[in-house]
Amino acid sequence: MAKKSWMGYLDDSLHALNKAERFVNKAAQELMLEKGFSKKQIPMFGANFASGDEALITFNTEGADSDLDITVAAGMTKGEIIERLSRYASDETVKLLKGE
Repeated sequence: MAKKSWMGYLDDSLHALNKAERFVNKAAQELMLEKGFSKKQIPMFGANFASGDEALITFNTEGADSDLDITVAAGMTKGEIIERLSRYASDETVKLLKGE
């Protein structure tokens, strides 16, 4: 059996990374659906991997600076999540987050 080249390993890692990013975004969206956000808002939620095993939630591509880990958000109310994500979001994103 031939040894895999570095390009093969790179291709494998990029495939795994893309799959992981899809899953973490889906996890954030499913959690926010459970928290009571509307079906219109759900596609605007996402998550990005950070250091260690953190996955930081975003809304409308904003909010990563709020440092809201998905496991922390699981223990919060909808209002607490809105407040936390609103800290570093634009006025327009805050309106969307509040469902206005």
